[in-house]
This record gives sequence, structure tokens and C-alpha cells, in this order.
Amino acid sequence: DQSCKHAPDQCGSVPVLQAGWAHHAFLLPATTTHRDGKMRNLKILSTTMKLAIAQINCVLGDLAGNAAKISQYAEQARLQGAQLLLTPELGLCGYPPEDLLLRDGFYQACARALHDLAAKTRGIAVVVGHPLERDGKRYNAATLLRDGVIAATYLKHELPNYSVFDEERYFDHGIEPSVFDIAGIRFALNICADIWEPGPAFLACDAGAQVL
Repeated sequence: DQSCKHAPDQCGSVPVLQAGWAHHAFLLPATTTHRDGKMRNLKILSTTMKLAIAQINCVLGDLAGNAAKISQYAEQARLQGAQLLLTPELGLCGYPPEDLLLRDGFYQACARALHDLAAKTRGIAVVVGHPLERDGKRYNAATLLRDGVIAATYLKHELPNYSVFDEERYFDHGIEPSVFDIAGIRFALNICADIWEPGPAFLACDAGAQVL
């Protein structure tokens, strides 16, 4: 929430949106064609559910503070009837972490903070952005927390590497979609630059996603 002129704690908000075809929570069009020439006919949603967006300022490197803030907003969203809460890219560690991403201990600390946050997440699903080290590679990730556990993880595909962005210095490219079900709706995740290119969205569509 970089445009907010108030104190940081006053910038955060939890707008609650109604997700469904009529409300456009970034839904894929009913009929669309990918650059591979493949036509895709998508079913129009008839189910609705509430999702919330945590528009928060995360402090770079303050894992405990950021996790506490995410947990606080998750509870607020739950009390307002939301079933899903979205948080910012790399929200767990703050953005941009830059050379902190060169430290092994930073990934380990983020993993511990994510698992601790997952254990506290009940009654609502929460998508948390964080760095992830897996099988010797490092990723810009978004993870779904639900019912006290890590339920799914998406790895960012498109890594911008120009102007203020230098993500290829730190991260590897993800290649798989991540699709999960909430209230009978099939959701998929993309992170920032992923929506600037058609590939990640169409991979999600092919994997059965209805809402991106």
C-alpha cells in the first residue's frame, strides 16, 4: 500500500470481495485461445464465495512481525465471513529482500516462520508470499495455508530482470501450475509478472482452474 499517507499500521485493510463470475475476481474468459492455437471453452461460474485482500505494509526482514500481521488480518477476514485471504508478494519477509536471498539461513528462517503461521491458520485459507528453497533451487513462492497445514505451493514462473527488478539473480523459474478448491471453486495462483504473459494463466486453465 505504497500510496497510503498514514502511519503504517493504518495503511493495512482487509477489503472483502464476493468472488463469482459477475464480480470478476480475475476470472478467465468463457472462450479463449492460447498462442499454441488451442481453443479453450470455460464453464461460467454459478457458485459464489467471499475472499479478502490484506493490503498491508510488510517490514523487510521482520518475519515474526509480518507473520503476526498476516495472522491478525486473517482473523479479521474470517470474522467478516471470508473464506480466502490474499497477501502481498513475498509478504512474509518483506519486498524486495534482495541480498538477504543469498543467505541460506534466511530461507531456513522463512520456512520456520511459514510453518508456525500455518499452524495458527484455522477457519480460513490464506495465501502467503515467501522465498522458498527446494531441492537446491530457490524460488519466489506463494503458499496456501489451510486447517493448520501447508496445503499447496506455487512457484513464480516469470522473473522480471530489468529496471529495479533483478529476480533472475536470486530465483529459479517455476514451471508448474498450482490449483486448489475452495467452496467448490477451482482457484489457481499467479505472482505479479506471471499475469503479464499468457503462459502461466493458460497452464492454470489447462489444470482445471476457474479463477486466477
